[in-house]
Amino acid sequence: MAGTSHIYAIFWEPSGNVSPRYNSLITRYFRDVGSSPLYRLVRQYTQTDGGYPAGSALAGSWVDRRPYPANPLLDSAIQDEVTRAQQMNGWHSSMRTMFFVFTERNEDICTDSTHTQCASNQYCAYHSAFGSNTIYAAVPYIASFACTPYAGPNGDDADKTITGISHEQLEAATDPLGNAWVDSDGDEVADKCAQDFGQIDAQGANVVWNGEPYLVQGEWDNHTGTCRLNPGVQSLEKHLVKTSELR
Repeated sequence: MAGTSHIYAIFWEPSGNVSPRYNSLITRYFRDVGSSPLYRLVRQYTQTDGGYPAGSALAGSWVDRRPYPANPLLDSAIQDEVTRAQQMNGWHSSMRTMFFVFTERNEDICTDSTHTQCASNQYCAYHSAFGSNTIYAAVPYIASFACTPYAGPNGDDADKTITGISHEQLEAATDPLGNAWVDSDGDEVADKCAQDFGQIDAQGANVVWNGEPYLVQGEWDNHTGTCRLNPGVQSLEKHLVKTSELR
């Protein structure tokens, strides 16, 4: 996703069953991550013409009180919610926009009707695309599921959700349509560093952006061949002459 990505947060909360600061902490994260060292790390993953993911910005947020059609929700319902949010708010799809759908407590999300790949048994969140470059992520209420043992630094369930957001956002930035930066096993930049948080301070944070603490996982750095929270020290020139694990 070359250039600056525009992020839209869709809070699908029929009963408002979320923690007190849930929505505000998530939108704060989106305002802070786009200029962060973590996002600068993925600038190394370029398009063939040299374009790269330069950053992101929160372009809009919306709370939808429409009832869920089922529990668990299927991916088709998540896609329908993205389309509904676009129609209600005048938002549009492009290779520089991404839509995050957040659900409230205890609402499971499954990728299909077999219910074999769900937040409750398989994953914490996922990103994908449909139609004409509609890039999106489904992010359940992660504190309701066994996704991460860490509480995070802000004393709110949003902390756990933010760990999932960062994973999906940086993967989408480098592999938005599923045909870009992956390794030989099909792992994306965040998959290679899943649950790798590095040093966590006494508050429960491992990064501070614009004076605000967060707990986010590392991302794969082709320059150093390690999981990092900020750009590696090797130069691009050195990177170009070594064999990279991601291609």
